[in-house]
Amino acid sequence: VIRALSWDVDTPPRTKLELRSRSGNTLGEHYTFYDRAGAVTTEESWTSKPKVLRGPIDTSIVTSADWDEWSNFYQVSGEPFKSKSPRRFVQLELILSTDDPQVAPEVGSLSIEFEDALIQEARGSIWPRQAKTNTDTRFSYTLWPQADATDGGFDILRFTVPGPVSAAGIELAIDGATATPSAVSVQGDSLFLTLPQKVTGDSLQVDFTARVLQNAAVFTLDLGDGARPGVWQSVEPAARRSNVVLLPDLPNSDRLIEDLRVEPALFTPNGDGVNDQLDISFIVLKLATVDAQVQIFDLAGRIVTRLKPTAINGRLSVVWSGRDSQSALVPPGTYLCRVDLGADHGEDLSLRAIAVAY
Repeated sequence: VIRALSWDVDTPPRTKLELRSRSGNTLGEHYTFYDRAGAVTTEESWTSKPKVLRGPIDTSIVTSADWDEWSNFYQVSGEPFKSKSPRRFVQLELILSTDDPQVAPEVGSLSIEFEDALIQEARGSIWPRQAKTNTDTRFSYTLWPQADATDGGFDILRFTVPGPVSAAGIELAIDGATATPSAVSVQGDSLFLTLPQKVTGDSLQVDFTARVLQNAAVFTLDLGDGARPGVWQSVEPAARRSNVVLLPDLPNSDRLIEDLRVEPALFTPNGDGVNDQLDISFIVLKLATVDAQVQIFDLAGRIVTRLKPTAINGRLSVVWSGRDSQSALVPPGTYLCRVDLGADHGEDLSLRAIAVAY
């Protein structure tokens, strides 16, 4: 587990250091073929030639498909590691540049701060791999860890769930035996489970209920250790896309707003503590990023106020106090709540009537 990168560098004026990283678990090989004259040729051409006309083959070690992209540049020495971790390999790119040919930056040292991972390897899969949009679905996540005698193990699971998830009804099995989590909590889009014991090489299965809102939703799992706070080890898919859940009915649908709720039905913002605020919430489908806006209109079409919703556990929510854009209470009557996602395609608008009384 790489924690940070530190360096000791002298950068005179008009000089600069740029450092970035990437990481991965496997390496590949790249072959360069030469003919007898030393010219580079293709593998097909090299293979088709008689042996006496074949030149040498150079083998280069290269990164494989599981490597992440280059990180953003590091800004200060001791900055936390920006690439995925833990990984077996890390590659650093250090660029020294100057605008003045009379001076140059000088590197005194470059160090990688790291500590052992929790276990040697962890792979997992989610099931089922398909679900209905915004429907309570019972999922099973199976984890296969690999450890050796030097590994300390883990006792915390952190699931990142792409939609609303319930902390109720969690079922846990360790090495096939039913177990009870010591603690279960939902924090934002993460489901945390504290295990009743430290686990190293035993398989785990966690059953939970969640709703999926986006197609090709990725369920990620990180392992933690209560004795080593801040150290998280990511779980890799056991097979290609085995941590991805598809929504077959979603791509052919134009609807983008789901489960719009405007509560209570009779809104009375008179300060008596009963129905004094209007809760507006909804779910957005298909859009990875959204600039949603909630607008309140009177029946003449005049805008009363604009509200900006925030995301809470998979839903976008906002509260209206019954006041207009000038902070004055609106008169009793019927108003319209308009949800606008600002999308280029699809059904990105929704209207709902609001009754205000005193």
